[in-house]
Amino acid sequence: TAHRIIFQAILDVFEKGKAFDILTIKEYLRTNGKLEAAGGEVGISSMVDDIPMLRNVKDYARIVVDKANLRRLMQMASGILEQGSDATVSSDELLQKAEKEIFSMVTREHKRSLIPVHGELKNAIQHIADRMTRFQSSKELPGVASGFRDMEQFIPGFQPGELIILAARPSVGKTSFALSLAEKMAFKDKIVAIFSLEMPHEQIVLRLLCSDAQVNVKRVREGSIHESEYVKLTQSMDRLAETMIYVDDSPILTVVDLKAKLMKLKMEKGLDVVIVDYLQLMQGKGESNRVQEISGISRGLKILAKELNVPFIVLSQLNRAIEKRSEGRPQLSDLRESGAIEQDADIVSFLHRKSMNRGVAASGSLTEIELIIAKNRNGPIGTVMLAFLNEYAKFENFLPVDQR
Repeated sequence: TAHRIIFQAILDVFEKGKAFDILTIKEYLRTNGKLEAAGGEVGISSMVDDIPMLRNVKDYARIVVDKANLRRLMQMASGILEQGSDATVSSDELLQKAEKEIFSMVTREHKRSLIPVHGELKNAIQHIADRMTRFQSSKELPGVASGFRDMEQFIPGFQPGELIILAARPSVGKTSFALSLAEKMAFKDKIVAIFSLEMPHEQIVLRLLCSDAQVNVKRVREGSIHESEYVKLTQSMDRLAETMIYVDDSPILTVVDLKAKLMKLKMEKGLDVVIVDYLQLMQGKGESNRVQEISGISRGLKILAKELNVPFIVLSQLNRAIEKRSEGRPQLSDLRESGAIEQDADIVSFLHRKSMNRGVAASGSLTEIELIIAKNRNGPIGTVMLAFLNEYAKFENFLPVDQR
């Protein structure tokens, strides 16, 4: 339409750093052979005569945005209707496409502009005062507390918008630690969303039950538990039924899929923390370079954490370079397939089991695991000892031998 051509001309002239008025726009349209399609000189001049009062410009702009959104919705609905007659397209694919496009429109509406610091100073002081009051009255840490005493000396609560990376080599206990975190958070009335790309939801639920009931996971799978242990599991079922843990075990997951599911959950139930197990299994945009693909996923997760204003705890693999070092202690350069993970993350932590590097399998009912906090954007770095209860696949606070 003529209006669309004129508006695009205004944008083009503006992007070139030139002033735009009726003369420069006419000249631009004439030079690009679009003057007649835009209504000609007479048509453009008549539009200038109809310019409304500038003091109401924000209201007029809102009308334009609303009409543009309605037009996009109509175009989207038309496309969905057209594809609905295609026998090769499933209803699930159409629903997913509709969700993606609607959420794309929603986020497009919430682009942020520059914020003056002087206008935010009072808010910052009020935020600090609120935290002081909350801590003095309940000793509750800000953000989402991990539930691990020594860990909270370094990380006093996961904060909204943070990307927390938890990395380790296979079989060290990434998933078990993530589920232990989820359990502790959920029992503090937090709404937890778990995305398990590797383990089916039945196994996640089984692990949560065994962890809370402190019943041997292996014997539960065998069916060789005693009646008393079965009773403990049913009691745990009642406790866990009161929590708000949501599990998604889709084996294929993109950042867009994640966003659609989380926005729906947040609108319907609320949301306090997200756990993703694990980053390297997520699907990117199909870049030929795997490093670029992982970088895109990492950046997408950080952006999503900020948009949803909740902490994201994302599990990650380590590369094999760690096996070539005698001590086998993880470091930031060991993050698999991308240095962007380190850059995007607010916190990077590693689980480290010393016995693995000596070729000795963990034995007994308890294994000492190091939690190495290698990056902490808003706090100190250091190492925390954790206790892994092998029978229950559960992490707990570490106690020295003389205190057990």
